[in-house]
Amino acid sequence: SYGLTGNSEIDTYKSLASVSSGTLLINDVRAPYSYISSMANPDLKWESTAMLNIGLDFSLFNGRLGGTIEWYDKRTSDMLYTYKVPTPPYVYDRMQANVGDMKNTGIEVLLNLDVIRNKTFNWNMSLNLSHNKNEITKLSSDLYTTDRIYTGDPWIRGASGVTSHVVEEGRPVGQFFMLECTGIKDGKYIITDLNGDGEISDDDRTYVGDAQPDLTFGWQNNFTWKNWDFSFFFRGTIGNKVLNNPRAAYANNTYLIGTNALDDELTYTMKESSRVCSYYLENGSFIRLDNLALGYTFDTKKINWLDKARLYFAAQNLFVITGYKGLDPEVELFRGESSDTDAGLSPGIEPRQFFPKARTFTLGVNLTF
Repeated sequence: SYGLTGNSEIDTYKSLASVSSGTLLINDVRAPYSYISSMANPDLKWESTAMLNIGLDFSLFNGRLGGTIEWYDKRTSDMLYTYKVPTPPYVYDRMQANVGDMKNTGIEVLLNLDVIRNKTFNWNMSLNLSHNKNEITKLSSDLYTTDRIYTGDPWIRGASGVTSHVVEEGRPVGQFFMLECTGIKDGKYIITDLNGDGEISDDDRTYVGDAQPDLTFGWQNNFTWKNWDFSFFFRGTIGNKVLNNPRAAYANNTYLIGTNALDDELTYTMKESSRVCSYYLENGSFIRLDNLALGYTFDTKKINWLDKARLYFAAQNLFVITGYKGLDPEVELFRGESSDTDAGLSPGIEPRQFFPKARTFTLGVNLTF
């Protein structure tokens, strides 16, 4: 299959110049004035995404083994970004334009197997695996240019405004770009001096991992025995990084007294303010028991007014197996602590104010009349 779709998510009136107003104090009198706050670009258009998909559906062994294997190539072009432009000739130094290109290539596999299938007991298992490779393929044109875009705002005390990600040609969205820390000694960070100038600065930042997983998976199992049914579903990711931002923000005693602090070994040992560095970048791989259900269906053949009755117990988010030290490795889309202008470009950050997923238990009855 092949398809081409457009993304109409362009803010209203973005193709037109906008004017803002203010006041100036002239001879002790407030005088109103207006100024251009964004440039007009009549060439703005929708982003477009073209996708090629090649798939194979199969069924073997009298339907006991089946599945789907799909390969896709997804190209997004004319992506919007606000570029810096020269003044003059432009009145304002920022302009939104369609320049960027991005590609996603990957493979998805779904397998379905009837492990046991007879009159009294059945066991059905399904496994889905997906691998995606994301890459920015274009950021600049002859008119609008940028080498890279710094994004991500973890916001930790003492490092306000320091970014955590970079968007760059040849790199994926979610590329962490920060100081490389190899450990802590005597309460201070051991930062790699990449350029060898004897000083640690933004010039020493480097690529330290990305938030895109190498593999996403799900494993579903369904059992039936006579009137009983039982099912459980695991899912998870492998190979992605997560920035433990709460630990960077609160596991430091240099902020005491007057702020919150974690009961963490770093809180008692750190002797300098926290830094946005790879020390807080952790393996975000996990496997989660997403849901589990046990049910019993009653025999209602002798009840004329009732077709079916099922009593069930269900549970969601029972446990997570992970090496991540934060609240939850499965973080939501990060929109920054102070702004949402880089939403989607800086995934893989656990926000400082992060509410973990709830564990729920349900007991219920299904009646069919």
